[in-house]
Amino acid sequence: MRIHEINNWYLIIHNFFLGTLQLLQFPTHVQRSLRIFFRNESSFVPKKILIVAKLSRYHFERLQEPELSEAQLKMKLIERGSDYDNMFTSHLANKAVENQVIHLLQKMNVEYKIVDRFYTNERFESKHILPKERRLPWLALNEVFMGEILSARTSSLFIKFDEEQEYHKIKGSGLCVSTGTGSTSWHKSIHSLNHQTVREILNLIDTERLFTNEEIDMICSTFNSSLRFDAGQYVRYVNNKKKYDIDMMLFLFTGDSKLCYSIRDMIMTNAIPVSKDVHTRGFCRKAIVKSQCFDAGLVLDGGIAVPFNFGTIAEIETFPEDSLRTIVLLD
Repeated sequence: MRIHEINNWYLIIHNFFLGTLQLLQFPTHVQRSLRIFFRNESSFVPKKILIVAKLSRYHFERLQEPELSEAQLKMKLIERGSDYDNMFTSHLANKAVENQVIHLLQKMNVEYKIVDRFYTNERFESKHILPKERRLPWLALNEVFMGEILSARTSSLFIKFDEEQEYHKIKGSGLCVSTGTGSTSWHKSIHSLNHQTVREILNLIDTERLFTNEEIDMICSTFNSSLRFDAGQYVRYVNNKKKYDIDMMLFLFTGDSKLCYSIRDMIMTNAIPVSKDVHTRGFCRKAIVKSQCFDAGLVLDGGIAVPFNFGTIAEIETFPEDSLRTIVLLD
């Protein structure tokens, strides 16, 4: 997700649907899988590769306590109830896979660069030399959330979608805009039905019938499964020259992706009327949100957060040309 700031007030966010390269292998299979992938003559062979190192829990704790020795850090984590040994073992496993991929790229003479989630290649010394508009090099894959940082405080937002001319004012616990990739995550948890809700609704409809747990479970499962949506149209490509010991599939993005917005805990009372055109959940190609909040944040994939206070405007939109191809290597 790319971010632009205009005059320190307006924030325009271009949210593309992004695919991901998934190496669904154990560490010992990474080298073989990558070699087969690069050897395939019809595959995309990159000239440069950016490796974003995974932030392990151990590395995160180490960044929080840089002044502590290893023994002191271990003691503090154990006293807090954390499993230090398991945490450190997982960190070493991540590094082992990272080093194995690097070793293979070096053998193939592929240019690469390693960064972490805190990396930025821009440094600004003085605010007065900043341009009126700038693009922040951030990406989001699953969702963007906008709302007050304090969860107990009501979030007030003006929203409009696609070609709408007028804003709709909403109040609730924030707005979440998801891609198809994120539809199985936060989007699903916001809208999923539970047994208690379904049973109470059915009892209101038919007070004489006793619904079984199996019927309730079927309704919940069917509805919750329907919440997942595809971001766009894909063409599945399977290598015709199947001479390798694994299958390789490429999914090529061929159409515009869509977004799904979710208004969390929208307040609907006589004192706060809501237009009938505003739904708590719906699809759009473009969402424009104007903040009416006092201490709010705009959060990308639950990681990077930027201020989203009163007067800030965000545009969330998809661009097919910025999508990535999803590649799955199967055993």
